[in-house]
Amino acid sequence: MGQLFIHVLLLWLLLYLVTGCREKETANILPAPKEEDPMMSALAIDVLFSDSGRIEARLTSTSMKKYTGELARMEFQKGFHVILYD
Repeated sequence: MGQLFIHVLLLWLLLYLVTGCREKETANILPAPKEEDPMMSALAIDVLFSDSGRIEARLTSTSMKKYTGELARMEFQKGFHVILYD
């Protein structure tokens, strides 16, 4: 019985050493975004502007791109529609 315990222990030690020595996998890292790339983009947007719980305007568009940096801007390449409320 003592020899069986030693054989099992050696087998576990061998398995531990074999599985612990494999190469570590590296994560796929996405390239850093370029400054000219949009920080955010959206499709089919519908934005409500309100003040004190009262809707003042509604903006809709099929697509929007938001840029940051030196030339921060929002682009609506296919145009937008604004409704102003009294």
